[in-house]
Amino acid sequence: MRFDFILNSLKGDYSLSSKICDDIPKMRNKDLREIFCSDKTKYKLEKIRTIEGVTYINDSNSTNANSLWYALNEMPNHGKNIILIAGGITDNLDYSFIKEEDTKNIKAFISFGTNNQKLEERIETLDIPIYKSDNLKKIIEFTRDFAKKGDIVLFSPGAASFNMFDNFEERGKQFERIVKSL
Repeated sequence: MRFDFILNSLKGDYSLSSKICDDIPKMRNKDLREIFCSDKTKYKLEKIRTIEGVTYINDSNSTNANSLWYALNEMPNHGKNIILIAGGITDNLDYSFIKEEDTKNIKAFISFGTNNQKLEERIETLDIPIYKSDNLKKIIEFTRDFAKKGDIVLFSPGAASFNMFDNFEERGKQFERIVKSL
């Protein structure tokens, strides 16, 4: 028996999923353990490293507009200090529900990939500077020079990445590897 309906109701609520894992360590149902306690939580708002006061967060597991919205709303409110790296295959995604208040802390948006029209159009309406690149290493090097102490570099694609990576895990590993090499 699959429990996909439970997983769908928790979309974006990573903390609840983690609490269930912590509170019920002896789950007997294999499907429930897979849903709540697998490595699927890897690369969900995971702090990779802080360099000279700049924190790098890997949210590569963000593969849709809802998870991007969730990541933006989980960031601390310290003024315009978030450099958002997002993008991927956005053709069938709706970003219209992301409002100005959700993006008030974004200092800059880096459009990552080659198929980001919908996400870029939404960000353009919010008066946020947009930079574009399809090279993750160059993006991270740019953020190293652009970011100031207290900034957060948030890698939360909000889209699938099949045009550049096999899956979110590969995308997340590459981000983590590059950041750790700085």
